[in-house]
Amino acid sequence: MKKRVILLVSVILLTAVFTPAVFADMGPKDSLTVYLENPPDELYYLDLLYETDRDQVYPNLSEDELASLDNDMLNAIRENKFGLTAALTDGTGIPTFGSLTGKSDGLCMKHTFSYYGLPDTYRIIIVTESGRVHVSEEYTRKAMQSSITYDYRSGTAEIPPLWTQYALQFLYTFLMTLIIEGAIFLLSRFSLRRDGAVFLCVNLITQIALSVFVGHAMIMGGSVNSFIRLLMCEPFILIAESTAFAFLMKDHTRARRICFGITANLVSWITGMLTNGILYSIIVRIA
Repeated sequence: MKKRVILLVSVILLTAVFTPAVFADMGPKDSLTVYLENPPDELYYLDLLYETDRDQVYPNLSEDELASLDNDMLNAIRENKFGLTAALTDGTGIPTFGSLTGKSDGLCMKHTFSYYGLPDTYRIIIVTESGRVHVSEEYTRKAMQSSITYDYRSGTAEIPPLWTQYALQFLYTFLMTLIIEGAIFLLSRFSLRRDGAVFLCVNLITQIALSVFVGHAMIMGGSVNSFIRLLMCEPFILIAESTAFAFLMKDHTRARRICFGITANLVSWITGMLTNGILYSIIVRIA
């Protein structure tokens, strides 16, 4: 049994070593997807308005792009009644990518704004070829990558609740931990009747604590930030669980309980590191 556990840990460690990690500028960027329902039945531009005290901003549209656009519509965005700066039309302090015209997405139009210059607090402005100007209420992004569904006809918006992302993150990591550590628990010949409740309760408590730190970092800062936070938190989780198993479990010797705690946590931790990006991609889909 010990040889099987050692082999399993060795395989996962080798996979971790030879799996290329992606950091720095290659990680997820801030993004906001605007789904526009009941869009205008004519040519329109959609931009984000935000407040800034910068004298100079980065031009997010090139001269060629600006030359291909309607000047009257651009001026209508720039001369909005709130006196706010337009993210694409005017620019942002740090680059922001996006499109004023968007793409068809079923019954609505999809506009995606991304990169580090994306404002946290914004209004949606829509100008049409016939001269109509529509400005939304003010909204604030609550996550690194988020979306908003805006109804042009009614002027109402729907934003996915943030708690669903936290719930999904917790359920994913908790269930994955139970499966991985539960398999090692059974391979180590611990009794579900005598030690199953301890195993479940200890993992539930540690996963709640882990979700507070790692889940928040993932939703607010992306997969790279959560990867770093997971790297920092796991040693404390390993010590806490191994200590709890040593004193609360009844089967086998205390040394074997500690060995189980260390082995189970190492395997679970490495698996979590390798699947961190997958979890983030799932969370982003409901953001």
